Amino acid sequence: MYGFSTTLKLPFDSAVTKVTEALKKEGFGVLTDIGLLLPCNVVVREEDDRSITVAFMDPEAVLKLVDKPEVSDIGREVRALLQKVCASLKA
Repeated sequence: MYGFSTTLKLPFDSAVTKVTEALKKEGFGVLTDIGLLLPCNVVVREEDDRSITVAFMDPEAVLKLVDKPEVSDIGREVRALLQKVCASLKA
């Protein structure tokens, strides 16, 4: 699996604000609003039923491509932080 996600029942702009604030609490910043393959990528999208999906790239899975144990350790730590962000969105 290369990521994990949650679903929110909020207007899109409110969801983006909530995700951005939750990321900041864990030390992440928003660098771009263009979806690219980055190890800490988070995508907020509105579905046909107007629900909001917040999807997180699994940094551990992506950083395994580097094939260095120390980088994998960092990926594991970052994944834990992103999972904490994901869980906080449900609250």
